[in-house]
Amino acid sequence: IRFILKKSANIRHFSCDRWLGRPGFLIVGLDIAHPSYSMVPNKDRNSVLSVVGYSANIKKHPLDFIGGYRFAKAQMEELMDDAIQQIFSDLLRYFNANRGMPPTHLFVIRDGISVGQYKYVMNTEVEQIKHACQLVGGRNYRPHITFIVLTKMHNLRIYKKNIHKQERAAQQNIKPGTVIDKHVVNPVLSEFYLNSHSTFQGTAKTPRYTLLFDTSKMEADEMQGIVHALAYNFQIVNMAISLPSPVVIASRMAKRGRCNYVAMFGDGSESSDNGKNNEKDAVELNKQLSYINKPLEVVRFNA
Repeated sequence: IRFILKKSANIRHFSCDRWLGRPGFLIVGLDIAHPSYSMVPNKDRNSVLSVVGYSANIKKHPLDFIGGYRFAKAQMEELMDDAIQQIFSDLLRYFNANRGMPPTHLFVIRDGISVGQYKYVMNTEVEQIKHACQLVGGRNYRPHITFIVLTKMHNLRIYKKNIHKQERAAQQNIKPGTVIDKHVVNPVLSEFYLNSHSTFQGTAKTPRYTLLFDTSKMEADEMQGIVHALAYNFQIVNMAISLPSPVVIASRMAKRGRCNYVAMFGDGSESSDNGKNNEKDAVELNKQLSYINKPLEVVRFNA
């Protein structure tokens, strides 16, 4: 197959503009990489900083996502400092500088959260986002905030009622864009299962999305459309992936930050040269290893 890229080609599409191209619409993906027990000889994971990966469409084009990471202190899988507030403060400033207006709606998708941590997210991470808005725009600046948590760590599998054995796995599995938002979802929370990708082997593992906070009163169809549209924006492949692109980029940024930490300070094992010095200062680490105030801060460089 030959692809010819024309400079005059218009990459805009109605569906993209409808869901993602609205003015003032800031989309943020978040993921956190916590240290493994193998990194800490004394098995105290709180002595090693966690890495918060993030991705957002803060450049001029609303479909242009860039990412970065910050080191943060965490305890029992939960952040103990204001890393989220710092990240969103920077994102709001960059968005305003590149678009000429502050965001009017923050659409946040968070990965790596279990059901038992929902209260923590509401009391800590959502509140830090609110504080970041007031810090940047003042008391009267209150954009809409939509906070969604996604996970693949569940046992639910969705498949067709009638499956023909002679068909391939892609035809046997549910089609991309399939949404389940009734009967098998949480009866209390706003929740849905959305299968964005084609599954070529085994049974499709459909991500679950849970709405924890929303001030915009967004309809379920609109929310599901945004999440599904983001799965087509990974740019590395010419088809949809299983998760929204900002979340995948954020996850890879968190992994990159962890790898950079290990490359500089060792893996924390007794054989490592720096294994006895695990406690690092987050401020100093962010200066040394993150891309804050560096050329790569506003560049999409990861695949």
